[in-house]
Amino acid sequence: MTERRSRARLVAPLLGALALGTPAAAQAAPYEVFVDVDDEQDLYDLQVAGDIGTGTFDILVDLMRQGIDLNTATREQLYALPNLTYEDVDAILAYRAEAGRIADPAALVLAGAITRRKLASIAAFLLVPAPEGSRAAVRGRVRYQTIWTSEDDRAPPMLLQARVSTLRHLTVGAAAVLDRNRLDNAVWDPNRDALTSTGPRTTPRLPKYFAQWDTPKWGVIAGTYNIGFGQRLTFDTTSRYTPNGFVLDDTMYRQVDLTSECRLSTGELADTPCPTTETNRYVTPDYRERVRQRGVAIGAKKIDMPVGWMQAYGFFSHQTKPIYWTGLYRPDRCADPRLDGDLFPECSAPPVFLGTANDPLAPAPTLRYASLPNMYNEVLGGGNVAYFVNRRTHIGVTGYGSSVNWLVDGAELDFQEWQRTPYGGPFGAAGADASWGRAWADVFAEVSYSFDSVTQDGGGGPAAIVRHTASWDDNEIEVSGRYYDGKFRNPYARPIAAADQSDGLRASDEAGGRIRYNGLVAERVTLRTLLDVWNEMSTNLTRVRTFARADVQATDWLRPGLWVDFQNNDVSARGRERCFGNTGDDTRGTFQRIEFSSFEEFSQQLEVGCTGVRYRIQPRVRLDPHKRVNVQLQFQYAWVDDGSSITPEGASESEPRYPNRFANDARVVGIIGANPVDPLRLRFRVAWDKDAVDFDDYLEETVWAYLQASYRFASWLQPSLRYDVRAWLDERDSTQNRRPNPEHWVFLEVMSRF
Repeated sequence: MTERRSRARLVAPLLGALALGTPAAAQAAPYEVFVDVDDEQDLYDLQVAGDIGTGTFDILVDLMRQGIDLNTATREQLYALPNLTYEDVDAILAYRAEAGRIADPAALVLAGAITRRKLASIAAFLLVPAPEGSRAAVRGRVRYQTIWTSEDDRAPPMLLQARVSTLRHLTVGAAAVLDRNRLDNAVWDPNRDALTSTGPRTTPRLPKYFAQWDTPKWGVIAGTYNIGFGQRLTFDTTSRYTPNGFVLDDTMYRQVDLTSECRLSTGELADTPCPTTETNRYVTPDYRERVRQRGVAIGAKKIDMPVGWMQAYGFFSHQTKPIYWTGLYRPDRCADPRLDGDLFPECSAPPVFLGTANDPLAPAPTLRYASLPNMYNEVLGGGNVAYFVNRRTHIGVTGYGSSVNWLVDGAELDFQEWQRTPYGGPFGAAGADASWGRAWADVFAEVSYSFDSVTQDGGGGPAAIVRHTASWDDNEIEVSGRYYDGKFRNPYARPIAAADQSDGLRASDEAGGRIRYNGLVAERVTLRTLLDVWNEMSTNLTRVRTFARADVQATDWLRPGLWVDFQNNDVSARGRERCFGNTGDDTRGTFQRIEFSSFEEFSQQLEVGCTGVRYRIQPRVRLDPHKRVNVQLQFQYAWVDDGSSITPEGASESEPRYPNRFANDARVVGIIGANPVDPLRLRFRVAWDKDAVDFDDYLEETVWAYLQASYRFASWLQPSLRYDVRAWLDERDSTQNRRPNPEHWVFLEVMSRF
């Protein structure tokens, strides 16, 4: 045992004990759990079970779709892979430099660069290396997906994706979908002084397409892409932890909840427009996309200098974007969109009516749950220039500017204040970032300043983040601090930040710090802990979130674990009594319009409300009784603040549901995976969820099970079939009338690689 290993064994348990005894939090990569998956379905399971958040899920799906080539990946790209520390990444790069090429990733284990378990966990994210010396070889993949659900007699939604790489550096691809719930483009109806749209209807679309030429020295991409730099404070759409440059974008997501068939409200009609049979009827959802950049990006990645090198990127995007209808307001009617629409109707979103071509003046219903496509064009341009002393030390600058052009004629439209995109006009940001690394230490920093056209307390503001990472053996600890001014309104900032939002943005109105530790303790215990403490400066609320997650490789076939987490949205406990209903008179909802002449006067009357305290414990175990069979069991129990009230039968006043205690949520999950023969993979999962276990008529209770089978006939034919059944068991009125119940889903996927 080396002296270095001895120190690690002493320090790691101390760090783990500290994190277990104090609050912590997590976001983005490094990821919340040790990610050990074989395909996208495993990622969906992790998300549904609550093991990873939506942000982590999106990052990992993108990473799996795009793939990482061990022979060309940069340090930043390798660090995006789950479970790897900077020490692992540097060891991979050192081996690649010495060997010249990584023909077989297993060689990394033989060379001691990474462990066998870590290599197995990242295998699903790696691209198969092209044969050495092959210049014109063609590689690619085609994937077809469709979903069918019970009581849905329309053509099912479909997804077709294709990607082809050739000439070593050229990659082209596209993703096409068949939507059924998409509305037609909205137009302004001067007769109603409102928006009008028709649909939904079955519509084929091509949302993603690209052509990329990418070499170690330079690259260019045209079509849909993502790009980011530094600590993601000035500009990032990749969502990777340490982005540096562009990546292609063809990612689409399937949704796991049915959608309401009738999305209409009464509007101008006397009665509800939804037939009785459709009021609580649900149908298959469409595939989901993230609308990012569409245009051109070009980069000179390595311009040799006497010492080190420089890089320069330029990017341009002209993207047509949708918006959810409640995110609109009319600046010609409302002077301040921050005013509540219920109290100030002129500041609420304009209604959207369902139009008809036959008689546009006939009484019409309004649309609800309406995402309006093609509402505006965003024109964006920016660039990055950086100087690298080596791959760990650099300094760079990034900047961008953006403007919005609304596509609806006849009305002046803009964004509500809680939308990510700032209202008022053009916006952007400029900043500088730097890094320094030596031996076990890496330091990163970025400062940025945003600018916008917001007329109420706007104009832009500063932001800064600093991060230090120490890696040794199988351990990594990271300490970071951040400051995001309340006027820092940058929708393309995705740095380390808490999950709460200020005017639709996470990286705004926040000052805080966090400490994270991931490591292997005593060679058998995988420990992940993180502490996050931050202050919402506008309200002076100090908030905390923490978790500690330990898994023990007790034997070759037994891996028990225990996860605990805690969060508190106000550590001073101000307003906590509101959650338990002990504040006396509740004045919310009694405001009179005449009492408030400005947003400031209105906001002073608002109460803080519940503090959002939550405790959660999750014991789990994985059994591997045979090399081809694994079983996972987990139980989750949570104690959460709940400020809801209930009116008992015959009573005239409502009472708090939980007058002096927490609400309790419970979940039980069981998974069996089997690989009877090499080409065949089976997976069975069953989960029971019950929110608010004390009430059967308050929140949902479900049982959800699925069976999936995939078979690899050949590399060019790999079908997968999955059947789901999901039953809603609670006694809410909406559940009693819900159709279908139980839900039956069938997923079909056919993958072809060549």
